[in-house]
Amino acid sequence: MQRVIVGVSGSAPAADALRWSADLAQRTGLDVIVARVFTSTQAELSPEISTELHARQRREFEEWCERVVEVASVTAVLLDGDPPEVLFEAALRYEADMIVVGRRQGNLVHLDSESVADRLAHETTVPLAVVPHGAARPVTHLVVGIDGSSASLAAVEFVTEMATRLAVGVTAVFAFEPFVEFVPETDPDSWRHRAEIAGRRWVAGMSDAGVAVDVVVDRDVDQVAAMVRAIDARPGSAACVGAHHLSDVTGLRLGRIPLQLLDHGAAPVILVPPPPSMSQEVT
Repeated sequence: MQRVIVGVSGSAPAADALRWSADLAQRTGLDVIVARVFTSTQAELSPEISTELHARQRREFEEWCERVVEVASVTAVLLDGDPPEVLFEAALRYEADMIVVGRRQGNLVHLDSESVADRLAHETTVPLAVVPHGAARPVTHLVVGIDGSSASLAAVEFVTEMATRLAVGVTAVFAFEPFVEFVPETDPDSWRHRAEIAGRRWVAGMSDAGVAVDVVVDRDVDQVAAMVRAIDARPGSAACVGAHHLSDVTGLRLGRIPLQLLDHGAAPVILVPPPPSMSQEVT
């Protein structure tokens, strides 16, 4: 990871996203690019007025960044266009390793076309961190969902680097709903024993990198509830979850887990899309 791009609007949630990103940058050496979309005050502008207004908004934007983060050095860029679209394009242009946005409380499962966070969550192919308003605490722990899929393996790889650079521990959560069986959980052939072995295999690279990782197998509960339980047990946690590929039909993100986890709202959530070359097979 070399840089993150933070989409802001001057709002309180945007300030939280910038503070969260600045803390990451100070602890890891990441570059921070802060992007805001130019807001026109008139329907049509002459070239002279447009240049003047751009310059004025850039000055105001840079002053706002300095007030929000007094220590971190950030690069401010002013964009033109539809906020989610141009922010994503800027992330590709600047080769950002992660997009960071703030978000007010609300229901993300139903697409809100007015929210940059909601749009990006459904459409981005770049890792996306969504920082709920009031949840901009320094990251002291990471929680990652695992199930052996290409999406979760991409999340594990992302968390491995992030945990290494932040020098924090990780809780890897595997939620499992087994069939009824008649052997005790302590039996080597029990579902729990097999699940723990699989979980350790999925995070082996993390352990090899020297990251302290605890594998939690949670039964009779869905993945969202299991991850929320782990997040709540570790104040200062940020969650990371693999996001499915985009639908070939709608162009939107498939899968409910990342979107429902964002609705928990108590911690920053990082969505990690799998690389296009990765399949959806469970290993």
